[in-house]
Amino acid sequence: MSVSSADEREPSPLLSSQLGQSNLLDWRPVIETNPSLWREAKQRSHFGPRVLIATTVGGSAPLSLPESLLAVALTLRGAQVHTLLCDHSLPACLNLQKLDTPQERIENYDLGTIKCQKCFATGGYLYQPLHLTNHVLSELLTGLDRLEAKQIAAHVPLSEIENYCLGNWNIGEHAYAGALRYFTSGNLDNEPNSEIVVRRYFEGALLTAYAISKL
Repeated sequence: MSVSSADEREPSPLLSSQLGQSNLLDWRPVIETNPSLWREAKQRSHFGPRVLIATTVGGSAPLSLPESLLAVALTLRGAQVHTLLCDHSLPACLNLQKLDTPQERIENYDLGTIKCQKCFATGGYLYQPLHLTNHVLSELLTGLDRLEAKQIAAHVPLSEIENYCLGNWNIGEHAYAGALRYFTSGNLDNEPNSEIVVRRYFEGALLTAYAISKL
C-alpha cells in the first residue's frame, strides 16, 4: 500500500530550521528550475525497474539526505523509485542513543512522544516535494503483525535472538547490531539491563521485515 505524495500538503519552507536541520536540502526550488524535466522523468519511470529507497529513519539526515539525492538520480535515469519511511511505527530504531534516549523510554514505548514526530517530518520534508510513490510502515502493518512481533520478541530466549532468522533474513543480527549502536558499545557485557533494549530492537526488526515483505 502506498501514499502518493501528489495530494499531500507540501512541507513548510520554514520546516528545515524548525526541525533543527538547517542544512536540509529543499527539493522544491531545484525541481522548479526545470519542472518539465522532472515531470517527464517520472512519466518515463513508470516503465522502468522498480527500486525501493528504504530510508525508514527519515530523521537521520546524514542518511536520508543522500538517499533522497539517490531517489532523484535514479528517477532521472528511468527507474521507478518508491520510498519507505517509518511513521511512528517502531519501538526502537537507528535514530536512538543512550546519551539522549533513556532505556525507560524504549521499555515503555514512549518514542512517539519524544522522537517520532520530528523524525518523520524530516523524512517528509525531503521526499514529499519529489511526488514519488511514498510508503509508510503503518500502512503495511496489520494489528496481527504487531501482536506477532511483540510476542516473538518477548518469548525468544535472549541467547537465541542474535541468530534468529526469518526465512533468509538474519533478523536477530540486525536487532543486536541496533542495540549495540544504541549503547555505542562493541558488546553488552557492561550493560546489565540491556535485555529490554535488545528485545525492543528485535521487535522493530521483525516489524520492518513484515512491512518490506509486502512491497
